[in-house]
Amino acid sequence: MAVLEGHLSANAHMVGESFTVADINVAEIVRYAASDPDLMSAYPTVSAWLAELHARPGFQRMWTKRNAEPF
Repeated sequence: MAVLEGHLSANAHMVGESFTVADINVAEIVRYAASDPDLMSAYPTVSAWLAELHARPGFQRMWTKRNAEPF
């Protein structure tokens, strides 16, 4: 997480200047760490980046569909 924190402190996205599939891939992995508030509070830039990705309309649509799926 420290490496990711450093990268996101200097860059808005994982690759280049815009949102790419790399952001999606890394966010899916980091999402599992988000269940540990102590860990996420230690990396505020990662937390803000993940929140920004989760606020994207496409993510919101996907999450709504996912939550509607039967278990």
